[in-house]
Amino acid sequence: MTDSNNPLGVWTLVSMQFVFDDTGERVDVYGAHPDGVIVLTPEGHMIGIITTGAKAQRADPDTATLFRNMLAYSGPYRIEGDKFITNVDIAWHPSWVGTEQVRFFRVEGDRLFITTPPQTLPRYDARLGHAVLEWRRNPVTRR
Repeated sequence: MTDSNNPLGVWTLVSMQFVFDDTGERVDVYGAHPDGVIVLTPEGHMIGIITTGAKAQRADPDTATLFRNMLAYSGPYRIEGDKFITNVDIAWHPSWVGTEQVRFFRVEGDRLFITTPPQTLPRYDARLGHAVLEWRRNPVTRR
């Protein structure tokens, strides 16, 4: 990993789309303007959370809806070439705890691009595809 491809730091979500393998169609998984943050520490810990945005959550207090409209997990990670692998120790969905989540990444300036391996999402009739996320590096602020 070169310094120019270093994913360490705090990143704010710009967009998250799911790309269907059969058609190339793209959908905004958490809406057109999702909220999210991912933190990758030099000590090897990752934490990330993505939501549909504060307005959507305030508009619908139903717990089941909120559960479908967010994603969050954390755990130690390692970098292997162009991927980071997180050993999930806590997650919004219990089935992720104890799994390894593999993500491919590249850094371009102040942007981090993350792609998932092929997967299915129940909300899209289990069609095969992959998620594509774009993040913007947060500037370092000191007090």
